[in-house]
Amino acid sequence: MNSFATEAVVLKRRDFGEADRLVTFFTKRKGKVVALAKGVRKVTSRRAPNIELLNHVRIFLHETKGLPILTEAEEVESFKNLKGDLRKLSISYLVLELVDQFFDEGQKSEEIFDLFVKTIRGIDGNPEIEKARILQGSFQIKLLTQVGYLPELYRCAKCGDPLVPQDNFLSPNIGGLVDEACNRQTLLSKKASVETVKTLRFLKSKPVSLVEKLKVAPNIVKETTEALNFYTTFFLERDLSSPQFAAQVDKVFLRH
Repeated sequence: MNSFATEAVVLKRRDFGEADRLVTFFTKRKGKVVALAKGVRKVTSRRAPNIELLNHVRIFLHETKGLPILTEAEEVESFKNLKGDLRKLSISYLVLELVDQFFDEGQKSEEIFDLFVKTIRGIDGNPEIEKARILQGSFQIKLLTQVGYLPELYRCAKCGDPLVPQDNFLSPNIGGLVDEACNRQTLLSKKASVETVKTLRFLKSKPVSLVEKLKVAPNIVKETTEALNFYTTFFLERDLSSPQFAAQVDKVFLRH
């Protein structure tokens, strides 16, 4: 059997047996991989701290006829800043959930892996919570594009006419933005203001380095992320759990 090393981010973990864990990684070389981490629940385990959720690690896996075995895990980045900020952590969980839901085991994309790491690194390093939300939205729309659900943002997805700068509507079953006239014939849509459309276009086309510098009003950040979640859930055919958790966290902070 072969062994290999790869960069990875920890997506999920669950206990297995008396002392082991099943760990889901999103890896650069092999895509999404579920591996058996033997003995990591023992207090003496050296690997346990390195395979916490969200950790960027270099892992060594030994392939077997069943699950690959995790033989070593070296921490690259642990993103301690965001793990100490519950709001940033809740936003980062959505990035994890998106990767976990859109990628099957063995499905890989080095481009998305690199974007994933840059996004989490940006959320970790940026002190502004709205910037963290914008970075998450940037990742989300780029991921949708990569997996084949690119929303049309410049022409009406129904009639093909160029969109004018006024309120338009995001319709996942049509495949993007539709104008007001076509929206009357659309069963499923969500209003997108002029500023929200501009923000969506920017997030789709610009790299993380420029997204980090973007200044957006909090109400537009909220409208943009809600529009993206609305669009995403249509294709997943299920609700995302992370935005609900993030909303609960925000309520706690507002009370204080």
